[in-house]
Amino acid sequence: MPVFGLIGAGNYDLAVLETLLRRLRPDLEKVVVRRCGNDYRVTTTLTARLQELSKLRAVGRLDKAIVVKDSHRAAPGRELEKLREAIEGRDYPFPVEFAVAVRALESWLLVDDGALSTVAGERGAQRQFPAPDRSPEQFPNPKGRLSELLAEAQIPYTEAVAIRIAELVSLERIEALCPSFTLFKRAAEHC
Repeated sequence: MPVFGLIGAGNYDLAVLETLLRRLRPDLEKVVVRRCGNDYRVTTTLTARLQELSKLRAVGRLDKAIVVKDSHRAAPGRELEKLREAIEGRDYPFPVEFAVAVRALESWLLVDDGALSTVAGERGAQRQFPAPDRSPEQFPNPKGRLSELLAEAQIPYTEAVAIRIAELVSLERIEALCPSFTLFKRAAEHC
C-alpha cells in the first residue's frame, strides 16, 4: 500500500486534495500532508517541505510527493514551470509530481450541481444548484463563487463543507470540465 506526500497551500485546499486523492487511490496506506500557508509559499518553501518528506523517507516509506497550488490570475503553465524550476538540480528519494488548479481549487468543487445540492440538503436547505454553464476554471473567482452559492442556501463555506463536497463530487465531471484536474489525477494514479 503506497504512502504519498501531499504539499499545498492551506487547510481547505489540503483537506479537499487529500479527500480527492483517497478517492482516486483507495489503496493508499497514508497521506503525509505538508501545509505551506499560501500559494506563493508553495513555491518559495517547496524545497524545505520536500526536505521534511525526505527525512521521513529515511525512517519510513514514502513513494511519491504531489505538489498542488492554485494559479489565481497567473498562467497555469508558468506556475507549473516555477514549481519545476524550484527543485531543478535537486534529487529526492521519491518522485515529485506537480499540479496547478486553474484559478482556484474550488473550480473543481463547482462542477457538480448534484453534489452541492446534496450538501445543502444534508444541512437542512432544500436548494437545487444550477449546473455550471461553462468550465468553472473560467470563473474569475471560483472560491468566491462557491462561497456565494453556499451563502444563498445559508451554508457557510467551511473546511467540513469543502471536504463533504469533495467526497460527493463526480470525478468524471471534474475531469470533463476542468482540464487542470488531469495533472492531479495523473500524479495520483501514476505509481
